[in-house]
Amino acid sequence: MRVRAFVFLFLAVTASASTVTPVQKVIQMLEDMAAKGKKEMQEEQVRFASFAQFCKGAESEKVRSIEENTSQLGELEGEIGALNLEIDELSASIKKADSDIANLGKKIAALAEAMSQIENQEEELTEERKEDHALFEKKDTDLGESVNALDRAVAEMKTQDVEHAQASLLEVMHKRYVPEKAKRVIGSFLQRDP
Repeated sequence: MRVRAFVFLFLAVTASASTVTPVQKVIQMLEDMAAKGKKEMQEEQVRFASFAQFCKGAESEKVRSIEENTSQLGELEGEIGALNLEIDELSASIKKADSDIANLGKKIAALAEAMSQIENQEEELTEERKEDHALFEKKDTDLGESVNALDRAVAEMKTQDVEHAQASLLEVMHKRYVPEKAKRVIGSFLQRDP
């Protein structure tokens, strides 16, 4: 505003000193400047109005985006809560499974020890059975031979070869695995008078 007054005063002083034409020129220039200022002001108002409209649209878009993101955030927080619960449940399941594994490992170790003892006992019993079987085979052979000798002695006694029959019976009596009862019976038989 002061600038205009100063310019007007300057033009008035200049106009009084000179002819009208330069003053008219200054006035013309001022009018042109005023018109240009009004035009720029109108352009600025149009730009400001479009910018204000853009800002209002952007603001509503940002508010809508914030609301959407807030609702999505709420949903995500709910999902995170559910996942945390699932993680806790799975952690508890893992701890229980680890405990079960430890217990079953102990049971497996105990069963492996029991199996080892059973296998050792089985080996010992197999060896003992083999020894018993060998002893049985030996007794069976000896008893078979004794029965054969008795059969021969009975047959010889029937043919009255008493001496040979007595020798066969004595041979049977001295067998290692002949039962004591059989030895007594043979002994009493031999003590009889032929």
